Amino acid sequence: MGKHLAQGAYRRVSLGKTPAPQSTHKVVPMTQETSGKYAKQNAIDLSPAASAWLTSLHEKVRPKHLPEQYPRIVNRMVEL
Repeated sequence: MGKHLAQGAYRRVSLGKTPAPQSTHKVVPMTQETSGKYAKQNAIDLSPAASAWLTSLHEKVRPKHLPEQYPRIVNRMVEL
């Protein structure tokens, strides 16, 4: 422990005694209540500005699934 390491050298550390990191994120199981929440969020239609922006993009770079699955994100992108 008291030895100094040369610059760029690494000391070997055992990970066997290291506690696993604790996640601060809560996992919410999918229920009818939570699935309805997401269904309502996805019920948003594309704005006219978002539709115009999508058609202005070249077909090779135009997102296909994003506007179908998450129109609110495309609407928000247009607002930025």
